[in-house]
Amino acid sequence: MTKTIAQNLTHILFLALVAAAGCDGPEGSGLAWSQDDKSPTTRDSKEQDLRRAISNLKSGSVGERSLAAAELGNGGDPRAVEPLAAAVKHPDANVRHAVILALAGLADSLGSQAMAPAVGAIQSAAEDPNEGIRIEARTLLKKIRGQ
Repeated sequence: MTKTIAQNLTHILFLALVAAAGCDGPEGSGLAWSQDDKSPTTRDSKEQDLRRAISNLKSGSVGERSLAAAELGNGGDPRAVEPLAAAVKHPDANVRHAVILALAGLADSLGSQAMAPAVGAIQSAAEDPNEGIRIEARTLLKKIRGQ
């Protein structure tokens, strides 16, 4: 495994552990992964978090985009599929890798049919110059296709 792939995997593993622990993202980032409360206030907050994460995915720094991808992948919201699919072509490999892993997370929570809008982008990622991204994308395509 090359150093770059190892660094990417370490970064993504960290993001996944933070998300799995139900921790909030960096202070002031607006990122939060807790999904327990169904109160109206929390629903409004989750809607704001979704909008903020999509905005960060589209125009944030590399770190903000990667964190936003992780949040969207863990959020289980089908509205995250298309923005994530659009981010598959980001110039930074760390962002592209976070996006593919986020799409894989959504495929697990939403099912294959919800991933239809992203299939073309995932196919494109299966030809990415980064080996780790290619592997993740090809694995995701097999999962979506039920292979």
